[in-house]
Amino acid sequence: MKLFTIHFNNDSFLYEQLYEYIVEKIYDKTLKPGTKLPSKKKLSKHLNISENTVDKAYAQLLVEGYIYSVERSGHFVEKLQLPIRPVKTLSSPQERVTKKEYLYDFSYAGVDSEVFDVSGFEQAFKEVSKDKTVFTGRSLPEGSLNLRTTIRDYLFSSRGFSCSVNQMIISSGTDYLYQLLFNLVKKSSVFGLENPGYQRIAKYIGQTDFKYIPISLDEDGININELINKKIDLVTITPSHQFPSGIIYPMKKRLELLKWAEEHDGFIIEDDYDSEFRYRGKPIPALKSVDTNQRVIYMGSFSKSFSPGLRISYMILPEELNKEYEKIKHIYPCPVSNFTQEAFAKWMAKGEFYKHLNKTRTHYKQKMELIIKCIEKSDMNLKVYGMDSGLHMILEILEDVDREKLKMNLSDNKIKIDMLDDYYYNKNLKNPTMLLGFSVLPMNEIENAMELLLKSIKTAKKEVVSE
Repeated sequence: MKLFTIHFNNDSFLYEQLYEYIVEKIYDKTLKPGTKLPSKKKLSKHLNISENTVDKAYAQLLVEGYIYSVERSGHFVEKLQLPIRPVKTLSSPQERVTKKEYLYDFSYAGVDSEVFDVSGFEQAFKEVSKDKTVFTGRSLPEGSLNLRTTIRDYLFSSRGFSCSVNQMIISSGTDYLYQLLFNLVKKSSVFGLENPGYQRIAKYIGQTDFKYIPISLDEDGININELINKKIDLVTITPSHQFPSGIIYPMKKRLELLKWAEEHDGFIIEDDYDSEFRYRGKPIPALKSVDTNQRVIYMGSFSKSFSPGLRISYMILPEELNKEYEKIKHIYPCPVSNFTQEAFAKWMAKGEFYKHLNKTRTHYKQKMELIIKCIEKSDMNLKVYGMDSGLHMILEILEDVDREKLKMNLSDNKIKIDMLDDYYYNKNLKNPTMLLGFSVLPMNEIENAMELLLKSIKTAKKEVVSE
């Protein structure tokens, strides 16, 4: 039993601050299950607060199930399967949050408001609002049957595979899907993550007792020998447009991955995060479309294809994991409201989503082509790749530039852009390489933004010293 020290402030009641501190320590596993908490008397004396304050904090923790009490022994931390806790931010009317302003935003996340037409969606909302059962009926933990049916039909026509609506779960973002998944797989499971890759997944896993290992990429996708040698149980991949490198997994690699999963009793988590945006060649079917042995966990979302604000995502489980889900689904209610689900289902069923996709796909392609044209006009040695699909490209700088100077130039010119290095686990690339996102940047700002970006690169070039 250890006493802990808290620096109290005047923003809230002392017992609330003590309660929050203990909850935080339970989530980050500083206070492990079974840990005995200090007695009320000792803690109040140590923190120089009243015993009544400690009592109120402990009472709240008891009510919410974070701790339990044993008569004449004290209070102990409960054993919990904790979900990922969102970061809690407190603000008072006097506080002013300063947000860094960017002149040009090359982010890959977000949607372009220029092509975002809400009129059809508004109509769907109005129609659904006339149905009282949307408000009075209880929602299913796996999500609206109407929405699951509509998504199933969409996946069959656009991603090339069929599935049962009973294998599909509607949720609210990738983080929630992983929270569910953590409760369905073996507790000894080791996750393999693409390196480079989407590192928020590592953060999700890092808040659990599961282990993850970064797996390097070959020219055609993830290294399968590493999956075998490092005894990976589940591997998360983005095969249709690897994030962030832009690699598209060829069929040979896909079949090799499925063979690995079958032979090693593994699962493949297919994150199909921006498959709707294919600009060259035929649409690439999902890995799930060739999964004959139920080894692929398919995840999708409408955050990039329609709206991040709605936060509608979904997961299709293999039969084996779906049986596990059926056992526990009653304790995981769907976080998306009935109303939102039914309105979105109606909007999709009318064919409005397909119209929206065609419009945005054309618009994003035009933006991408304009960016490439700006790069081609430059007299610098630059390489662009990953232009076949998605909402970002890769810009590799083959000039000898001062990285710190480049970083300073981008900051001074108020340009928001990610470096590819940031998506690797402990690796610095030989050449400075950028993720050139174009989903948020308005069309009419692209030429000015590119001019400033290229200037930032050019003025960071190291001077050639003549002998």
